[in-house]
This record gives sequence, C-alpha cells and structure tokens, in this order.
Amino acid sequence: MGKTFFVRNFALRLFSSMLLLMVCTMTVCAAEEWEYGKHYRLFYYSGGKGTKSDPYLIGNAQDLADLAYRVTDVNDDLTGVYFKQIADIVLNDISYGADGKPTNVSQLQPWTPIGEFNRIWDDDFQGIYDGNGHSISGLYIKAQFYYNGLFGSCEDAIIKNLTLKNVYLEGSKYDNKDYDGYNVYSSWILGCVVGKAKSSTFTNVRVENALMEIAHKNYTPMLGGLIGNIEGSGN
Repeated sequence: MGKTFFVRNFALRLFSSMLLLMVCTMTVCAAEEWEYGKHYRLFYYSGGKGTKSDPYLIGNAQDLADLAYRVTDVNDDLTGVYFKQIADIVLNDISYGADGKPTNVSQLQPWTPIGEFNRIWDDDFQGIYDGNGHSISGLYIKAQFYYNGLFGSCEDAIIKNLTLKNVYLEGSKYDNKDYDGYNVYSSWILGCVVGKAKSSTFTNVRVENALMEIAHKNYTPMLGGLIGNIEGSGN
C-alpha cells in the first residue's frame, strides 16, 4: 500500500505561503524555460571561472540544468569547483489542491538530479555549491535513479545557503535490469536536497513545503526532508 510523506517548515509555512501568493500575483514566480542537455558540453553558466575567488555563477534554471548535465551525463564530478547562485530560480510552477497534492503534474518538467550512482556509473558531485541565500522552487522529481533529489549523489561536497521551496518527489517501484542483470529498485531513496551524501557538509540548507509520495510493496523507502541516505562523516 502506498505511503505519503509530508515535509514542511510549519513556523514559516503561513508567511511563505502569503509571500508566494504575493509574488505569483506579480508574475515573478513563473517557471523559467530550461532544457536538460541543451548546451551539450558548452558550459558557460552566467559567468565565472569555477574558482574560489571567481565561482561559476548560477543565475537561472538553464544554468542549473547545465550543471546537472555536466555531472550526470558528461561524468565530470567537479572536484573542488565552486558555484554561486545569484538569483532565485523557478523550475516549475506547481499548483496544489485542497489535499496538498499537486494538481498539474502532467504539465511539470521533471528534474534530472545533479550526480548519479549505480552499478555502472558513479558520478558524484564533489564541488562547492553556495546558494548565496537564494531559493530553488518547483523541483519535481519522478524518481528514476538509485538516488534522487536536487543532487542525486554527492561526495566530499559542500552545499550551503540554499532554500528549496515547493518540492514534489514522486517515487514508485521501478523495475528494470542493469547491465549485470540485477533488478534495479531506484526510486525508494529520496531526499529533497540530495539522495545520497557521503562525507559532505551542509550549512544553512532548508526545505519549505515539500511532498514525497512513495508506493512500495516489498521495500521500506529511505526518505529525508534534506538527505535520503548518508554515508561516512560529514555535517
């Protein structure tokens, strides 16, 4: 029987809901246009060189999607590379019904996590991501990897000063075979910020208004409002 998990910051929910209503009324929170893999191997972002003194600048949803593609498909773990978010980002404009569930799921653009892990590939994000006090809204994940979240898998990473708002993670039993012929049950490990974190540090990272839905008959889901699975030391 399926289970539904809610993660909410109750102290800020009323205020953030009122603020969100005001922002939407001013048409500021409309979802941005973005496409996974759009720029293939050309990653300019909104500026910067990826160093500590001159980090790559993430200024919009396309920059963020390019980062995901670079780690997950190009297989660049970005060890020691710096990123700074310079604006609030809206991936999807999610509408909610009276029951708290999204009403426009078919219109949402699913997110491909930054970094993946399975039996063949191990492409963890190993860089430094500074949200710089900004937010990412409308994250929708239809789970399809071993680990699912804004970041799928990270190791020795630093993620800080970031708020996720209006997150919807949808997981179900995903039957498939990997290259070794093993059954793949990927969608039962989910975290809003990161699916799997190994020896990583998280500072001032928050989630406001999130819904996780998991349907499993034979497996106990591993869920986290922030992190789904933690390995090794970290903060």
